[in-house]
Amino acid sequence: MTDRPGNDEGRAAVHRWFREPDGGGQPSVYSRHPKRGEFVARTIADVCPDRNARILDIGCNVGRNSEYIRRLGYVHLHGIEINRHAVEAMSTTYPALASVMKVHNCAVEDIVKELATDSYDCAFTVTVLMHLHPDSEWVFAEIARITRRLVTLENEMANSKARWARDYGAIFTALGAVELGQSDTNLQGQPGPYVLRLFDCEGVR
Repeated sequence: MTDRPGNDEGRAAVHRWFREPDGGGQPSVYSRHPKRGEFVARTIADVCPDRNARILDIGCNVGRNSEYIRRLGYVHLHGIEINRHAVEAMSTTYPALASVMKVHNCAVEDIVKELATDSYDCAFTVTVLMHLHPDSEWVFAEIARITRRLVTLENEMANSKARWARDYGAIFTALGAVELGQSDTNLQGQPGPYVLRLFDCEGVR
């Protein structure tokens, strides 16, 4: 285990930390806070009400948010997660989810270019993009390409210890996405200003 890398360190250092996180980055921590999972699930249901929709959880960790989405009746659930311990813990923490969810156990940079355009009806991120190293900002265009709708819930002001401040509204609309809605929110138990944004990405092709 090592301390969370600073912003002067490279992408490889960030990946190493998220593969073997310390303290608050442990999978058992992510499984707490059910109200967060319920909030995310309600948001996805509003944006993409078809229960047969293909949903992608980018940075799914142990699967808390996707579990609450599953409980609403969604059956085509997918994830990307760099931490193998989190993926392994899903089978005991959320066994019903683990039996149906298909997870790519790798960094998003290692898989996103391989995914076909419009692979998903809705993709979402919850405090994930803020940890994406500046060398990997090309990933934003790939995310918008592979999904019809996108939900981001990120701390857009964070700028320390492997957290980078970004305006995701400006980023994704510059790529051709249409922002459908935006609101400030506060994830229970987590400090900092979080912004929920909803995008139609059909124009990013």
